[in-house]
Amino acid sequence: MLHNNVTILIHMSTGKVTSVTQNQKCSVLSVQSKFSSPEASEFVLPQSMSLSGMVHIFFILLTSLLFNSCRSAVQEEADEIFGDAESALQAGDWQSADESFYEATLLHPERAEAWVGRGMALTKLGEIAIARAHYEEALSLYRKPRAPDDPAPPEETVRKEIMVLVLLGREEEAQEVAIRFSGQRSEPEILNELLSLIDELRTGFAEMILPPESESHPFFEEKRDD
Repeated sequence: MLHNNVTILIHMSTGKVTSVTQNQKCSVLSVQSKFSSPEASEFVLPQSMSLSGMVHIFFILLTSLLFNSCRSAVQEEADEIFGDAESALQAGDWQSADESFYEATLLHPERAEAWVGRGMALTKLGEIAIARAHYEEALSLYRKPRAPDDPAPPEETVRKEIMVLVLLGREEEAQEVAIRFSGQRSEPEILNELLSLIDELRTGFAEMILPPESESHPFFEEKRDD
């Protein structure tokens, strides 16, 4: 049996209804939701739905709106804290940078740059083991499979991966990543760009680069002290 259904398009960050249309579809028992983007959702409601069904749908919509509103607020706070952390890092205020990057990782743990920034601050504070763990976390995030809708070009992710490898003192591995990526793209000039990037990182971030993991062992620290 066919009924007139009402399709409602809601902008999730503002709660504003942007369009309401009617169409002919088979009667549905519950709301149908198509999350085509984080910003908007389409809900298809049958006009024949009972009052209790409408109340149930209202609470589903309200929950979605509140969740997305909170997520947006958290994102804004994370961006602000991340900006403060970057400013502190550039000013050489390592302790403040560490604290702000820590807050940023709590609010947005998937933001690899926050882990890198805290690793840099911790390196300057002499917390080598913790800094290494943060660099490793960033590396694992950069190496996660890319989402199909990821707008960032592949070269950007590879450059970030190379940067973290250099910071970890794994320059040979960084060179291998550069060679492998350029081979996949069949563009020799990319290899030269990536190898130049490694040289620039080695020079520009010398104080942030960790010693090879074996050399950071207490035994080697004692040897250097002797």
